[in-house]
Amino acid sequence: MKLLCETNVIRRSNREIKGRFLKSTLAIGKKDEKSKLCIILITSSNKTGIKYDLTNNLAGIFRKFVDEGKCTISFVLPEVDLQIKADSIQLKAFLNVMKNELCPPKDGQSKDLGKNDNKLIRAFGSTNKMMNDEVTKLNITKRSEFPIKGFPRTLKELHITGVGCLQMPIGILNLAKLTHLDLTSNKIEKLHKAVGNLNINQLILTDNLLGKSTNLKDWEWLNGRNIQLSLHTFIISRNKLKMVPVSVAKCEKLVCLDLSFNELLSVPFSIKQLRQLKTLNLNNNELKSLPCTIRSLYLDLIDLSTNQFPSYTESLELSQNSLSNITSHNFKFPTLFELSSRCVMRQQIPFMSLNIPHIIKEILYHSPNCSKCGSLCFDRTIYKNINFVSLNAKTRITTDNSSYFLIDGPLCKYSCLNSK
Repeated sequence: MKLLCETNVIRRSNREIKGRFLKSTLAIGKKDEKSKLCIILITSSNKTGIKYDLTNNLAGIFRKFVDEGKCTISFVLPEVDLQIKADSIQLKAFLNVMKNELCPPKDGQSKDLGKNDNKLIRAFGSTNKMMNDEVTKLNITKRSEFPIKGFPRTLKELHITGVGCLQMPIGILNLAKLTHLDLTSNKIEKLHKAVGNLNINQLILTDNLLGKSTNLKDWEWLNGRNIQLSLHTFIISRNKLKMVPVSVAKCEKLVCLDLSFNELLSVPFSIKQLRQLKTLNLNNNELKSLPCTIRSLYLDLIDLSTNQFPSYTESLELSQNSLSNITSHNFKFPTLFELSSRCVMRQQIPFMSLNIPHIIKEILYHSPNCSKCGSLCFDRTIYKNINFVSLNAKTRITTDNSSYFLIDGPLCKYSCLNSK
């Protein structure tokens, strides 16, 4: 059997010289039945290979990190340690072959092993268990650590950090069991649409280039029903976002949303749909006001520090100036779609009913509440700095100055203009 891997040979007599890992091929076998079992190490600089006997020459096997594709084989003579890096599944198969060749089961004597066989069993441990154990976690910090034959299909947790990937590795789309994906510190500008078919619970995209393009199609993966029902932690800090993708509000199970260290100018009104959201991090952006719908959230923590919110006096003045510029002429007659939406609300028809046209569902889904009375408002005219409010009393707020903020939003009718 052959194993494509990276190896590093360390002489135990001089451990100060650590050497470096080289791309190699390991072969296990013997010339004939009378020959001793050996491992042959083949590298680009030595294509004939270096032979290491295994029979009665194995000092030990260190396989603590075999699930990460790493192990060390120690030989008695020569006094060297062979460090191996390879695909975890292939490495386990290689060790299993080595064990079966060194201590094959004896007919009728499987429970009565000799002294040397017991020593080998202790060195290998339960190799059959190694083969049955599924690889569920993988950490990759450099390109050479990518599995040669692709990601194990059993992965539940995958970290690809600091590699500098320009695109998300396409093999991730085949990981049906994946629940935790960390792509921190890469150069990714968008995710593949099929990501929406994965059942990811925690998605970390910190320190990438998301939002560099303003193309809304870059966020189509958020429309996938699977990810909408599974995602509960979404960390997208330190990117290039100037706006929050509206589709984020469709992730109804979201509990933690981190949008810090971006270039956000506003927050969408549809954020009201995140009814299970408990932590919202908006620090280090360019926000001057918040959407009126944020008052409907029951957050445990919201971080608004290091933004551009005006002071209390400035906020009060801006709010009064905005209201003074609004007249009855600003209120237009509702469109047919808006009238239909009001009828749905009045009749209390479920939003997801098959009899409701898709455009009506979208209007109901994205429509904000009136900045004054809180009723669902279909007016598309958004007034800046329309009111001056504090957030939910149970919410712990982290900010630079006060807990009062200017909000943007519509007014459902002219009488709401002068209400308090």
